[in-house]
Amino acid sequence: MTMPDIITILVNIQALVEPFIFMVTAVAYISGVCFMTLGVFQLKKVGDYRQSQYQAADFKAPIISLLTGMMLVYLPTIFKASTMTVFGSTSLPGYLPNDPTNPTEIEVAIGAILDIIRLVGVVAFVRGWFILTKIGDASAGGAISKGLTHLLGGLFAYHMYDFFLIVENTLGLSLV
Repeated sequence: MTMPDIITILVNIQALVEPFIFMVTAVAYISGVCFMTLGVFQLKKVGDYRQSQYQAADFKAPIISLLTGMMLVYLPTIFKASTMTVFGSTSLPGYLPNDPTNPTEIEVAIGAILDIIRLVGVVAFVRGWFILTKIGDASAGGAISKGLTHLLGGLFAYHMYDFFLIVENTLGLSLV
C-alpha cells in the first residue's frame, strides 16, 4: 500500500469544498429562520413588558435578531452584494492555471489550497453574522468590530486570488 502524496490529499479535500459550502449555506438558512423567530418572540416579550411597566423597553436585541436572521436567510444575495461593494464586480476571474487542459502539479496544488481557503472564507462570513447578533447584549464588548472583521476577512478569503491581484496592481508588485 502506497501513501498518497500531498497533491492527492489536497485534490481530495478540494472535491469536498463545494458540498461543505452548500452545507454552510443550509446552516445559515436554518439559523436565519431561528434568529427571526427568536426576534419575534423577543418583540412579544418587549410588548408584554411595556404593557405592565411604565419604563421604556429595549428594542435593540429583537431588532438585531430579526435583521441578522434576514441577512442569513438571504446569504447568497448578501455575499454577492458585499462582493460588488468591495471589489466592484461580482464576476471576478479567480485562479486559472496557465494551461487549463494540462496543469502542472503546483498549479493543481495552488487551486486546491485556494478552494480550501474559499471554504474558510464562507465560514468566517457566516460567523461574522453570528457575532453581530451579540450587539444587543450589554455584556458583549467589541462585537461590532469582531463581526465586521469576520465579514471582511471572510469576503477577502473567499476571493483571495482576486484580492492579491488587486493589491498587486495597486502597488505595482508582481507577487502572483
